[in-house]
Amino acid sequence: MLEPRLDNRPCGGKYADIVESIGHTPLVELRRLSPKPGVRIFAKLESYNPTGSVKDRVA
Repeated sequence: MLEPRLDNRPCGGKYADIVESIGHTPLVELRRLSPKPGVRIFAKLESYNPTGSVKDRVA
């Protein structure tokens, strides 16, 4: 189940160019994978990036 956003940044918004969309990858909490109470695990939805899972910076 998707969790509410952790901040107020837009998700899937409209941008003037592709560069503006970088850095807004949505997160989803994986509650069932939490090893103990108080531990929160999140996954990034890389498929929502404009280029898929291609990195937007050089390592």
